[in-house]
Amino acid sequence: FIQFDTILHDEPKPFSKKKLNIDIVGRGGTCFHPIVELADEKKYDGLIVFTDGYAPFPDKPRARMLWAVTDRDKDVVFPYGKKVVIEEKKR
Repeated sequence: FIQFDTILHDEPKPFSKKKLNIDIVGRGGTCFHPIVELADEKKYDGLIVFTDGYAPFPDKPRARMLWAVTDRDKDVVFPYGKKVVIEEKKR
């Protein structure tokens, strides 16, 4: 797990849904280049990126990509990878 906007914030950390306590950092513009470069450097086999999709896309990374967007951004077209839409919970 790592947070980014136009830069990486901290180092990647193990992720566990049992111990999920995240302090949101960053925000603002988005640049996918740093996270894709990190994935290639660390030889990750896949990335899941939670995004609105509104940023320039780097060249296709070696890692498989899964783009997670909300209903509001479901029409964004990604140049590679797969997209999953996270639907808003009905109350």
